[in-house]
Amino acid sequence: MAPLNRKFLETTRGKVLALLQRESRTVDEIATALQITDNAVRAHIMSLERDGLVTRRGSRPTGTRPAYAYELTPDALRGLSDASRPVLSSLLGVLGERLPQQELESVLAEVGRRLAEGRDGTTGSIRTRAEAAADALRDLGGVVDIEEANGKIILRGLYCPLGDAVSAHPVTCNAARSMIGEIVQAPVMECCEHGTPSRCKFEIMLDSEEGDRAVA
Repeated sequence: MAPLNRKFLETTRGKVLALLQRESRTVDEIATALQITDNAVRAHIMSLERDGLVTRRGSRPTGTRPAYAYELTPDALRGLSDASRPVLSSLLGVLGERLPQQELESVLAEVGRRLAEGRDGTTGSIRTRAEAAADALRDLGGVVDIEEANGKIILRGLYCPLGDAVSAHPVTCNAARSMIGEIVQAPVMECCEHGTPSRCKFEIMLDSEEGDRAVA
């Protein structure tokens, strides 16, 4: 999932996550720490559970009856840490200094192929495979729309999950292009915007038969 933004972390739900990042806590413990009511905490916990960010972790004895303790899910932990962005950008900077451009592109293409491993989508129509490729980008944290125009399927990203790295090292998009190509089993053209913010755009050519079916 995409890193949780600072604005969210300033909300009460964000503060609940920040508390649980340190250790598991009960509703009463969270309420005491944030100085809000137990019912308010329960409402936030229910919402966070529904979003897949919080889960129960057993129970603890209290003066009356056991109370459930809550902890963060792996998705929440990933969302609270954006260390991967500066690390990735710095890593690409080092690789760019030490490897010829062609070799760096080859390394990133291999990264894309590995990201595609085990994903469904290599069968069915090219539109079906493009949907699978869009899902792969979404799983990386992107916000992706699909459209068809001029004999092409276009994957257009409104948010690039590798934005910081792409802005500094546009060759990073080669990994995503390779991943999409492996999934759709068709040539893919990378037409991304490499500024700030970065936006993904990948074009997949429809063959004449697929194009006829799309128009029909």
